Amino acid sequence: MVVDSNYAVKLNDYDFPSAHGCILSCAFTTGYGAAWLEGRVRPGDTVAVYGTGSVGLSVSEPAKDLGAKKIIGIDKNERKRQVALSLGATDFINSEGLGTMTVSDKVMELTGGKGADCCIEASGSDALMNEAVKSALPGKAETVICGAGIFPDDKLKLDFSKFLFGNKMTGCIYGRVKIKSDLPFVLEKAKQPVFWLNYFY
Repeated sequence: MVVDSNYAVKLNDYDFPSAHGCILSCAFTTGYGAAWLEGRVRPGDTVAVYGTGSVGLSVSEPAKDLGAKKIIGIDKNERKRQVALSLGATDFINSEGLGTMTVSDKVMELTGGKGADCCIEASGSDALMNEAVKSALPGKAETVICGAGIFPDDKLKLDFSKFLFGNKMTGCIYGRVKIKSDLPFVLEKAKQPVFWLNYFY
């Protein structure tokens, strides 16, 4: 395979097992960067993570480092509850076990009716993208879309009232991690046993 040298990293330059180099893949770095970069998560924030696959699970570590007080993992797969909680989520919502409530209703309930300070959509579901916007704190929150959609005809039907109050939505490919300036930081983090032991053991 031929790649541009700007996108190649010599793992033997870093002091950790080469198998752990998988954290440089799209999934981990996207979730990490979505929370870490651009000042999205601040001390005391509540972060709602829609989808707890490899991208969504990677949000907890930087969110904790940045001082988030509550990290809400959201998924329809109950088996992901324990994994999400072990990696730093403080709460977990099973989106298929809510009865007549919507996911955004439940997030609002867990935040005392205020909404989340930062919503990160990592499932690729258009329905959950809309729910992420609805659960955002009015006038402040940013909703970050990491998933590209699951089906070709996926559409967003947004709650415009949130944007009238000043909320934002942004896309996030590869976590917006810059290869030369940001990736060395992620690599240095990966050298810390506490960091990678959480993900591999």
